[in-house]
Amino acid sequence: MRVGAFADGASLRRFMARGRPDLVILDVMMPGEDGLAVCRWLKSETDLPVVMLTAKGEEVDRVIGLEMGADDYVCKPFSPRELLARVRNLLRLTERHRQQGDATGGARRFHFSVGHSTPWSACSKPRTVFRIACRAASTSCCMRW
Repeated sequence: MRVGAFADGASLRRFMARGRPDLVILDVMMPGEDGLAVCRWLKSETDLPVVMLTAKGEEVDRVIGLEMGADDYVCKPFSPRELLARVRNLLRLTERHRQQGDATGGARRFHFSVGHSTPWSACSKPRTVFRIACRAASTSCCMRW
């Protein structure tokens, strides 16, 4: 499994034209196209699990994120251990679903997009999220910022 990071939705879209990750973590407040639009696009084009990781934590924001297709919604500040548990759970559920119907094979990839303009709390820095993703992937990682 590999982990990658993208600064905005356009970078993720360019990657998606060449490869397919197993899971995507999105921030609602990304530069350019917001995370909700990217989530809606991902869900219309793929069956990828999507986790929204965002500072927008009001009930209406969480409901809209889930209605746009997010499989989970985590608010900042967040617990790195909880995010890791949620990511592992979604990957486990996705793997179970694939085993039951669709054998894709190949290397697993885990990608997330964060965006540099996002206000991060002390426990939710982009590099912390990246390290969590690497731990979920149980692999070494490289970043594209």
